[in-house]
Amino acid sequence: HQLMIGREPDLTILVDMDPATGLERALGRGTGEARFEAFGQELQQQIRADFLAMAQEFPDRFVTVDGGRAIEKVAADIQAIVARHLP
Repeated sequence: HQLMIGREPDLTILVDMDPATGLERALGRGTGEARFEAFGQELQQQIRADFLAMAQEFPDRFVTVDGGRAIEKVAADIQAIVARHLP
């Protein structure tokens, strides 16, 4: 942890979606893990707002992807974004 203080990533991909949609998808996976799902919708909305604010504050580093679409489209977008940032 100490080695990372003062360092920022070159690229942050924010997969954004409506918290209700995210909760529905997570519960639909049926994995039994409910760590984030147990936070409740109000906290989920606040977390989303905080991440979107960070994306606006650091536009050179953040790329926001619409996570409400089919997983194949989201994955393709992320792959293209990463490819553009590789040397």
